[in-house]
Amino acid sequence: MIKRILVLICILPCIFLAACGNAESQQYLSISGAGISGEVSFTVDELKSLPGTFEGEFFALNNYGTKAYYRFEGIRLASLLGAALILPEASRLRIIAGDGYECEMSITDAIREDYIDEQNPGARYPVIIAWKENGEEYDPSDGLPFRLVIGQRQAGDINKPNWVSNVAMIVVER
Repeated sequence: MIKRILVLICILPCIFLAACGNAESQQYLSISGAGISGEVSFTVDELKSLPGTFEGEFFALNNYGTKAYYRFEGIRLASLLGAALILPEASRLRIIAGDGYECEMSITDAIREDYIDEQNPGARYPVIIAWKENGEEYDPSDGLPFRLVIGQRQAGDINKPNWVSNVAMIVVER
């Protein structure tokens, strides 16, 4: 009898840890703050099921003058904020990565759908939270599978530093 109890004492924590490990493998993007009606979280699959997905080639210009194109698939930030029930008095967003890197923007800038590509003047882009880049979904073992992507405001705008990888949270402020 004592042997059985000891075996259970040794086995039950292992079963518990294995179950918790599976639950923790699910990764979420959280939206919180005084500018929404209540905190919400979304998995990649939940984001994919929301209306407002977008796929397109985004032009990137970094601080060193390097220019490149990347194909992203994700959800318009405006649609995501609508799903999070943003309040009318919301004014700013902080997009925060798992490592603490963050980007701030006004609600007006977050919901714009007219960002440009200086090399393709007719193209217009929304701000998106991407889950796929160049045909590949982000690997959750490399970090949170969400990335903020934003086009250029005008020609020459250095936009790539505003792309936040491994987005963990969006804080909506009043």
